[in-house]
Amino acid sequence: MGTSSSAPERVRSLRRGSTQKAGGGGGGGGDDDNGLLQAVSQALQGRSLNKAERAWVAAAQAGIPFSRVRDELRGTITTVGSGEAAPAPASAEEKQALVAKQAQAAVEMIKKDIDADLKEMKQGKGLMRSVKLATLTGEDQHPTHHLRGDPWAADAEQADISRFWFGHTEPAERVDLFISHSWNDDGNAKMMDGLQGDDLLREFSARKATAMQNVVRTVKELRGLSAAEVGELTFWMDKPCIPQFAPDVKSKCIQHLERFLEQAGGLIVLMNPKYLTRLWCIFEWTHFLVLHSPEDIFVNVRSFLWEHNVAVFIDNVRRVTVKGCECLMQLDHTILERKVGALYKSEADFERFLRLSLIALCMRDFLAYPDLVATPEAFGLFVQPWMDLAAELGFDELHAGLSSFDFMQVYHEDCARDDSSYQIELKAHFSAHVYPVLASVKHEVIKS
Repeated sequence: MGTSSSAPERVRSLRRGSTQKAGGGGGGGGDDDNGLLQAVSQALQGRSLNKAERAWVAAAQAGIPFSRVRDELRGTITTVGSGEAAPAPASAEEKQALVAKQAQAAVEMIKKDIDADLKEMKQGKGLMRSVKLATLTGEDQHPTHHLRGDPWAADAEQADISRFWFGHTEPAERVDLFISHSWNDDGNAKMMDGLQGDDLLREFSARKATAMQNVVRTVKELRGLSAAEVGELTFWMDKPCIPQFAPDVKSKCIQHLERFLEQAGGLIVLMNPKYLTRLWCIFEWTHFLVLHSPEDIFVNVRSFLWEHNVAVFIDNVRRVTVKGCECLMQLDHTILERKVGALYKSEADFERFLRLSLIALCMRDFLAYPDLVATPEAFGLFVQPWMDLAAELGFDELHAGLSSFDFMQVYHEDCARDDSSYQIELKAHFSAHVYPVLASVKHEVIKS
């Protein structure tokens, strides 16, 4: 969560501070006023429907002079009625009434904007959407988050919640990163054993939010981005970017999933054990690899794997099949089976490429954080099982490429535990000895 105070907190501080602000017809204000006005302006410009609505109401309740609100937003929306600036009200009651009226006009404008987007999407235009990082991390705090849940909660099937998050998106030709994740967990993820029902879902949602922030830090470091550049990254995520409340548009979005993956500059994978049992998830994983370099996949398995579930992860990779994976609806399963059949020579070939790439990139995730596996005990627990599975499944070239990286020698001796030097060595080794194996098998299994 962000460190700045939320709109309700600012409203409460204004109420506590001075009642003259609410009664006066003119200037007044200060840092709190300016902060709230800025939030209102950003809300409208970002087309965040419920955020805008609540922020306007908060401004009215806080007694911010209507003329200041009007001036702050001039050029963002038009004034109710003739389009000319409304006269400043004489009393607090009139002022709040005018602000409320203007707020409703803003809300109606944003609704029309969203409806116009949906109309375009029904015609197959502008199907790809994007969302900013601040929405996914909760840093754009606003008063309705507690009413609409959070972006990681498994509640997108509720129309009002789906519409709320869709209101945070914009049409996009491309996105920087596509997010692939499972909506549910079976209690096998890190430190979640024993949890059930809503408690499990809440904890899993929180775990994914943290895992996402960890991956973004990795992206920032690997791509050399500034904090400002990170804030401008665009993401595709199913919950906000597919309007679940509009079934016909949802269907079109699903049909275009491959294009969304093609137009993404990277893939973020939040991999809990359940991920490996979901057909949508494993299809997103493999199809991105067909289209892009494995260097553009940012997988986070370490946030969900610990000493008590290593065997679960390994076994899920060992046993993963198209037929054995699940979908929420049988129709989705049928659609994805057809997609696999259209792209790969056989389901067995798809599964071979899937297992091979999972082993390579999950092991890379742990090696990329050397402090986690710096001791022989930790290395044996979190890294060695992936190499052993490669040997067990007959992936001899992959096993040779992975095992030839002498982690203890490279990290402790050659690089003297210097992370920058180590990351260079790790990247060079995978580029020379692991990624070519993935590329070779990819060309063997996909249809020409």
